[in-house]
Amino acid sequence: MCSDSEKILDFSKSKWEKFKTEYKGCKKEISAENVHDIRVSLRRLMALNEILSPLLGISDKKAKKRCTLIKKNIKLFGPLRDVHIAIDHIQSLNADFPESRPFYNHLICMENKLSRRLSKNIESVDYRQIKHISNSLIRHISSCSEDSRLYSGLCQGAAYAFYDVMSKLQAASSDDMKSLHIVRVAFKRFRYMTEVIDRLNPLCQNSHDAMQQLQDSFGYIQDISVIEGLVSEFLNKNPSGSNSVRGIEEELLKRQEDAAALLLCSTSLLDSLNPSRIFR
Repeated sequence: MCSDSEKILDFSKSKWEKFKTEYKGCKKEISAENVHDIRVSLRRLMALNEILSPLLGISDKKAKKRCTLIKKNIKLFGPLRDVHIAIDHIQSLNADFPESRPFYNHLICMENKLSRRLSKNIESVDYRQIKHISNSLIRHISSCSEDSRLYSGLCQGAAYAFYDVMSKLQAASSDDMKSLHIVRVAFKRFRYMTEVIDRLNPLCQNSHDAMQQLQDSFGYIQDISVIEGLVSEFLNKNPSGSNSVRGIEEELLKRQEDAAALLLCSTSLLDSLNPSRIFR
């Protein structure tokens, strides 16, 4: 039977291999799916570094420096990912809001421009540095012999992360999207931590479903904030285009407000993910 450290070692190796696959995919084709996948794989590597470093004796300074480097690489794909998000949403509403076509065409032009730029700059990804970070983490896990300390440390970290999410949610407001974004960031950290623990003590399907539902809700609200930014950019370049985006912008903002209000009523769903309940 595999020890906890061996399971975490296999998990960490799989995340590094996943990043390698996604990086090769982006070098071959800058598609919406590939851009999304490489950002997710980088976020998981960053989360592993953040979550496991204090349990493996890696200094806080070094862990933060590594997270900063990985975050810089995530940002490289951010502008194109934002446009992909906007295209998906606007495309689904084109039939009801045909007047938004100029904005949609603007997004397609942006996508083509950003895709060409990213294709030329893909080599600027700090592949070797990311490999070094992953290998260092793997070496530290390989030399770890205190299984019980690893598991208890992860559970304690998950408990702190969970209560951080709950406190930020209580302070959030449905008419303040920045406050909800703060909750979203905290929830991501908690979710990534439970992914590691799940390798040692598998979650039930209900918990997985609740995680996904909350993630989708936070993601949807943030997506519309991203589109708002792109609409503002469009209007700065095309002041006469306000009429073409007014209807679709109002619709998206209404949906965002509804989603935010519903999310703030989902405390029971979030409470079902309390680590004291899901990890026993």
